[in-house]
Amino acid sequence: YARFAATLEREVGPGFVGENLTIRGATEADVRIGDVWAWGEALLQVACPRSPCYKLGIRMGRQALRRWVREEGLVGWYLRVLRPGTVPTSGTIVVAERHPAGVTVLEVHRAIDGGGIGPAHLQTLQPLAEKARRKLQVGGRDVTGGVPERDG
Repeated sequence: YARFAATLEREVGPGFVGENLTIRGATEADVRIGDVWAWGEALLQVACPRSPCYKLGIRMGRQALRRWVREEGLVGWYLRVLRPGTVPTSGTIVVAERHPAGVTVLEVHRAIDGGGIGPAHLQTLQPLAEKARRKLQVGGRDVTGGVPERDG
């Protein structure tokens, strides 16, 4: 949040980028696709990076800042539920299992954001969400979600 606050020159807090879960100490460069997290009774798996949509542009007050979010790799990630369960509203989430491929959320984000056909090892990475794998199989795709990343 500090980087968002500095860029926007205003305070921001949990939920600012539309996330349902806010954690500390994990970044796109550290978290691996396929990592399994234990949170209360639930087991979650890192599935794919998020992508900044036009709603974030509205929230930030400038659509052009979506490009900054993508370039900085501040995209976050989606988690799939492997085992549902009761979870605490605060406390620790434990990395129960690190995926052996070692592919980070940032690596996948950069490949998708590049707009070209992605590396074969990412196209076939099974923990990676199917939608993300399909994106990596198509070159020349629109990474803006169809909404221009410009203001005015």
